[in-house]
Amino acid sequence: MALLVLDGPEYRAFRLEESKARRRSALELEKVYARFDRLSAESQRDLHQRSLMLAQRNRESFQVKVRKILVAVRKHQEGGKGLTRTQAGALLRVVFEEHLGKAYNYGRYSRIGAAAFSPANRTDSGERYVRDTRLRQMGFMRRYMAQYASERYKGLGLKARISMYAASLGTAYDEGRLSVVADAGNMVIEWAQAEGDGNDGLSCASCRYLRPRLFLKSTLPCVPCDGTTLCLSNCRDTLVVRRAESEDELERAGSLSKEDHLRTLDSIRAQERPNSYN
Repeated sequence: MALLVLDGPEYRAFRLEESKARRRSALELEKVYARFDRLSAESQRDLHQRSLMLAQRNRESFQVKVRKILVAVRKHQEGGKGLTRTQAGALLRVVFEEHLGKAYNYGRYSRIGAAAFSPANRTDSGERYVRDTRLRQMGFMRRYMAQYASERYKGLGLKARISMYAASLGTAYDEGRLSVVADAGNMVIEWAQAEGDGNDGLSCASCRYLRPRLFLKSTLPCVPCDGTTLCLSNCRDTLVVRRAESEDELERAGSLSKEDHLRTLDSIRAQERPNSYN
């Protein structure tokens, strides 16, 4: 199947199939999405590379906007022409909503192409995810904004702090990718160290636990940078979604539940010092 083109025949066929399946059952909807998992390997790589490029541009745009807003808050605090914290908060809510939504959709795009941007393809779970993540990140941002506006602030630098908030876009991207992976079927997920990420072999104990294992969508305990692992938003690892090569792989992926993995990660967190690498 060729890559989906907005308003092209493949795209219109997908829209029609999805609309019918959504009215019938969740299982039928999963089957529709599963068919798009059968894109040729070359086409799937092209989709993934393009979605990564869009996600990176989205992240860079987010960082520029947030920096301008925070600098304006500091200027106002120092008596210059800038933004009050209330004004900045209103702008930041819009920025988070826009860029988290884009990141989530770009993740979906990496699996099903242009159909990810269809209004008919918006999911309640996606909208809830973006809203909940925006509310959580805005809570952190308000506290930081109050600290940064103070002349006495000696904490984490502006660039480093903004990079931490931008990590939430990577998490949204992964959630978008997973949203169109069928709950049932023959797809497995690997937690992999990104190639050429500058990690130099350094990693936290949580990621070392996750890497050798396979997961189903229903058993995956977390995604990189969501704060579950010891490396928090500094995680450099990535998720690889692929077709299982054997029944044994499917059995391995489903042998432990999501709750089992989370209990182990909690135990690791209790034993290790946060952000410690070796």
